[in-house]
Amino acid sequence: MTMKETPLDYAEKISKSFKAKADHNKTESLTCFTLILVASLGAPLFITLGEGVFLGKVVPSILSVIAAGLTSWLQLRKPQKLWSMYRGAQRLIEDHITKYNFKVGDYKTLSDTDSLLAEKVAEIALNTHNEWTSVIPSPEALSLNEVKK
Repeated sequence: MTMKETPLDYAEKISKSFKAKADHNKTESLTCFTLILVASLGAPLFITLGEGVFLGKVVPSILSVIAAGLTSWLQLRKPQKLWSMYRGAQRLIEDHITKYNFKVGDYKTLSDTDSLLAEKVAEIALNTHNEWTSVIPSPEALSLNEVKK
């Protein structure tokens, strides 16, 4: 937050940032899911209906590898969880902006609503960051020894 930036500007900036992150993860999640579905359903069709080595074996193998790779990516990166987390943070900030603008809830009787809005938005941003750190995979989870357990 810069000194010329108001708490409302700050709240809207952080909300837009969370919206962009949520939209990105939503797109990633839905795109991967669609590609997995198409590849998984297409592979048996090529095996059954494909003639020759290329259409009957190579194409289904490539489709299976794509489906497996994207499935692993979804399980490792968890864009669905990130999508939900960022969208939830965005909605919480929007709720505080609405309460701030209409002077309701915690903002009803308080004289320094600017400070409260800035404090709540900063708290939501920090909590979201802390939740994000629990979603990203640790190096231990990526090691082959942990995968075998």
